[in-house]
Amino acid sequence: MQPGDRRSRLRVQKLSRQGAQDLRRPRANARHFRLFVRGKGGREREVPVPEVVQQAIDAWIKVHPLARGVGLRDEHPLFVRLGRHAHEEPIALSPEAVYRLVHRHCLTAGVPDRLAHPHALRAYWATHCLEAGVSVHEVSARLGHVDLRTTARYSAVRPERIDDIADVLDRRHQAARRAGGG
Repeated sequence: MQPGDRRSRLRVQKLSRQGAQDLRRPRANARHFRLFVRGKGGREREVPVPEVVQQAIDAWIKVHPLARGVGLRDEHPLFVRLGRHAHEEPIALSPEAVYRLVHRHCLTAGVPDRLAHPHALRAYWATHCLEAGVSVHEVSARLGHVDLRTTARYSAVRPERIDDIADVLDRRHQAARRAGGG
């Protein structure tokens, strides 16, 4: 996929438009921050921010050129491109710039070129969550999908896991027999 490919641009476009007001704790006592993303139809969804990512964002905000030592204002973009000249104000990263950054760092990490794009990372995240046992409903909500069939495309039948299914069925059957007294 190239930067102009709509399949990757739609989601990257949302990331490039995130502002400081979109990163917040849903409640005062919440452990993790959330990134609030506006999706299709103006619906807002929460994307959890892991601690390690939050630490990286905190470090970035400390040196963010618009923070000027006092923190970002709500209207400031979270991710910016630095001006080429000292007099230029930083501006929000474009979707193409996000694509190029992800592509370059994926290649550096050894990711094959065909998978070195933002949408592949999104697909990997969804697949990993589903394989780890996160409900398809939760993954669907975090991806902003309206239809579960869209999310189901990220799950694949794995022949090597058929024994896991049999084990679950055996445990359920044994538990039912114990509960039934037989």
